[in-house]
Amino acid sequence: MTDGGPASQRRLALSDRGIEAIRKLVAYGIESDDDLIIPSPRGKGWNPSNFRGTWRDVRGTSFTDITPTQIRHRVGTDVRKAAGIGAAAAQLGNSEVVANKHYAARDREVDNRTALRRKSA
Repeated sequence: MTDGGPASQRRLALSDRGIEAIRKLVAYGIESDDDLIIPSPRGKGWNPSNFRGTWRDVRGTSFTDITPTQIRHRVGTDVRKAAGIGAAAAQLGNSEVVANKHYAARDREVDNRTALRRKSA
């Protein structure tokens, strides 16, 4: 996506697999106006409003039941489990309240044995 100014820019941590994927993309040497890692076919930034159409094109028949919203929920939940609601909110570009309410599912089971052991000791 093209630069929308400082308010739209965020730093996001990447897993080792994510870093490797980016290295592979950079190795392709796809030219773009803004040195984007994944430019559009015209070398420009992607418009987020077009994501649903792009997703339909690339998912084929294998992932017809998976929506962009489900992807967003899964990412928010995985980040929350690994690093907390603050990190999930930053990843999603939301406030903690919004991320907690809409995108980061709560655990159905909580292992509170350690906290209970400390209380009873």
